[in-house]
Amino acid sequence: MEIAPKKISDIFNIQEVGDRNYWFVRTSSGKFYQDFVLHDYIAIGWDFISISDFNSTKINTVKAMIKQNLALDPDNENVTDTKKKKGEITGIYNKIKRFIKEFTLNDVVVIPDVNSENYSIGIITSDVFEDSSYIKKYLDNDPDTEMNLCPYAKRRSVKWLKTISKRNADIYLLKALGSQHAVSDVKEYAPYINRNLYDIYSSEGKLHAIIRAGTDEKSISFSELKQLVDLIENELKRADANCNLDDLTMKLNIHSAGIIELIAGAGGLSLVLGTAMFSLNHLINGGKTSMDFKLDENGLPHFSVSSESPGLRGRELEKIKLEYEHQEKILKLSSSLNLQIPQVQLTDEIENPVKEDIE
Repeated sequence: MEIAPKKISDIFNIQEVGDRNYWFVRTSSGKFYQDFVLHDYIAIGWDFISISDFNSTKINTVKAMIKQNLALDPDNENVTDTKKKKGEITGIYNKIKRFIKEFTLNDVVVIPDVNSENYSIGIITSDVFEDSSYIKKYLDNDPDTEMNLCPYAKRRSVKWLKTISKRNADIYLLKALGSQHAVSDVKEYAPYINRNLYDIYSSEGKLHAIIRAGTDEKSISFSELKQLVDLIENELKRADANCNLDDLTMKLNIHSAGIIELIAGAGGLSLVLGTAMFSLNHLINGGKTSMDFKLDENGLPHFSVSSESPGLRGRELEKIKLEYEHQEKILKLSSSLNLQIPQVQLTDEIENPVKEDIE
């Protein structure tokens, strides 16, 4: 079957990341991390100011309330210096303002556990609300719980998408999150958050594909890195022999477990990159669908889809004469580097095409 799509989303199910905010919310040194994750929410303190009070009261009045109740700061900071106290009051006001006014639906939120050994990343799914009876209701249902239940009233519901450990996280992401305050705007670190959240995604007209290689016990050698780059280039050329690789950007984060991020602009190169990742993933992990890509005389992309693609992992390697040497090289490098290729899936229209009636 041959298809002539207009854009990459016509072929692949790829996460499209729009314009959104990114927030970091602390969990009282990890005390409430488990409660947040297991019960799908985040919360902040300073309960002496309700949502209604904050929305209907002048700024100076709110700050006066904070000044009077500074001892109720959830971080229990004992501020005595007048200048520092004024700065602390403004800081608390800004944290509350962000949580109530600036957090919005579909924003990304990141929270750390004890000692920041793990980070959970999720999407905000509700407007701000208050629940001052949460602990009572919980204990009525589970009086023997040993969980540290969060008493803070101001809350937002969250759909948690992924938890990453410090040992496996992007080192640049760890540096970015390590010095954040209780409630922080971390949108400038969105590229690092997104590449830890997704293996492949589209943002601002560009396709990002993330390949992970190496382990904590084994670093990537120069020779292996060269082989990997050659492999990627070869798969791109197999997808489209005429593609211009000068328009492809590569970002490397090569530590023990490294990250290779490939970024392609809108148009044909994104389709080429998506096709290359799809093919490479299926060569390594196995699958039931294979694809060929080409441009017609008008520069429009066309895909040829066939039904079987023998996998190489988890089953005996089939000795296909024309492909054996190439596939064996891929499998060997994949095993050596513990390659993790983006899981690219076809859209339903491509996976299960509707057959036209034949009159």
